[in-house]
Amino acid sequence: MTVGAVVDLRDRHTWNPAEVALDAFAWPTRVPVVQLREVAESLNTDATVSRGTPTISPSGLDPLFGGVLRRTHEYQGAAYMVHSDRQSDGLAAGDVLVPASSEAHVLLVTPDLVGSVVGPTFQAFRVLLGDPLWLWGVLNSTAGKRMRELLSGIRSIEGHTRDQMLQARIPWPPLAMQHDLAPAISNVLNSTLGREEAAVETWWRTIDLTTVDWRSALAAPDPSALRDGEPLASLCTGIRRGNVRRADMLESPQSGSVPVSDIALLAGKEARRWCMATERMVVAAEGDVLVAAVGERNYASLARGATAVDRNVYALRPRDATHAPALVRYLNGPAGHARRRFLLSGTTVRSLRSAELAQLPVPADDLQQPVDVDALAPLHERLQDLLWI
Repeated sequence: MTVGAVVDLRDRHTWNPAEVALDAFAWPTRVPVVQLREVAESLNTDATVSRGTPTISPSGLDPLFGGVLRRTHEYQGAAYMVHSDRQSDGLAAGDVLVPASSEAHVLLVTPDLVGSVVGPTFQAFRVLLGDPLWLWGVLNSTAGKRMRELLSGIRSIEGHTRDQMLQARIPWPPLAMQHDLAPAISNVLNSTLGREEAAVETWWRTIDLTTVDWRSALAAPDPSALRDGEPLASLCTGIRRGNVRRADMLESPQSGSVPVSDIALLAGKEARRWCMATERMVVAAEGDVLVAAVGERNYASLARGATAVDRNVYALRPRDATHAPALVRYLNGPAGHARRRFLLSGTTVRSLRSAELAQLPVPADDLQQPVDVDALAPLHERLQDLLWI
């Protein structure tokens, strides 16, 4: 949905739409606002790494929940090293890493990252006057992502520069208020940790390919581990692929319309298409599980109400409604994602066939563990609700 505004440009030094929008941007709070440079300093790279070194990059962060998901082994060049104590350059626990693109999350350096290498596509900042948790939360909130998006728009492809980030105006309440909110923000941060996928290891074995599917044989040293659990087909009354046609879609909501759940919606973005539901459409109900049918990430989420399902999304209705949050948590977790990625087929556009999805096993232990439903929401929504409401 497009939002318009009328702005007087007569006394402006530039008509750059991104700069105009940034000047008009307002944080959803009345706490004092300061330039980032007033409370933090920027850090420089302090190491050089060769190809093959595991390196943290924005593309390796979890796109829904934040935190490190995987590391690249392809980068070589200047980098940050995470040290056990603060030095003039390089990183230490408490430093804040801001990617140039607003699509990626801001990363807070935690003690478990000591010894890690971080690529220079992050801009590194050290908070000098305040709590780093506050800055991490603000920049990852919905409003913070919007501000970073506007900053990126000024330079378009390259994203924002370090100086532009230092000049950015950030809400900065009294330290007492920051400290009061720190435990709640810390709880959100902790939920983003521990999601990193295991590094790929080299292995070999001999096997008779006439007795086993070759994809299973190549997937892991012990393919039986991929079959541990109850197939989704047994856990759900139906697994249906969406069928909303482009001609059915509306650019804005109308009376009686429902949002269309596409991959962007599953990835945590706001609804951008609506339609008038018909009997021929696949319409998910509140509590159904939505799973992306294409792409490497294969997001999963809970339907928050009646929604028409896009053709690139599957709708699953669990037999036991109480299992829905656990299914979403598992499918978005490292183990569930690894199994789904193994089932993808195709070369140009990787996709997941319904028959393969139906056979995807879910371990019983993952269904029985308690689930914090709030933690299933995208990171920016959780922080928006926590900080500004």
